[in-house]
Amino acid sequence: RFTTWVRAEEFLLYFARLHRVKTPKRAVADVLALTGLEEFRGRAVSGLSRGTLQRLGLARCLLHRPEVMILDEPASALDPQGRRELLAILQEIRGMGATVILSSHILPDLEALCDEVCILDAGRRIAGGTLAALRAELAAEPLWELRAGGDPGRAESGNRSGRRTRMGTPTRGGHVGSG
Repeated sequence: RFTTWVRAEEFLLYFARLHRVKTPKRAVADVLALTGLEEFRGRAVSGLSRGTLQRLGLARCLLHRPEVMILDEPASALDPQGRRELLAILQEIRGMGATVILSSHILPDLEALCDEVCILDAGRRIAGGTLAALRAELAAEPLWELRAGGDPGRAESGNRSGRRTRMGTPTRGGHVGSG
């Protein structure tokens, strides 16, 4: 959540000083340029669009030049132009040698940015590696298999990892039970 009454530049200067950046004004000027926010430096945070706020948050993270950045759904709720701008910024950050770890459900974004991916299901790793290796693996075998047994109210589903899920009728709590 951003403090709404403060101007974008003041907001960034506050965090630069909080991180004890040696040259806070220079650091703020650098991240404003990198994130394309120079024209918004004097505007109140409350008047910024969602996409601009996303970039301001990213600028704040970059002030102390971290070696690793962890971003959770950085392009969520952005329009297509905002997503393209954000991806370009993240590409530039990568080019500067920083490691960017991100979570996203937007697969084209992951393709554009990532050298390696890890696919999680219920918090467990079910696949991972380079994009080329995953594409080859996924193209070689079906992703899901659905089998219907003797009981028409129950079916069994499995994914490539061999994990099996029983499906049946909903239980009192609304979850699907296996029997």
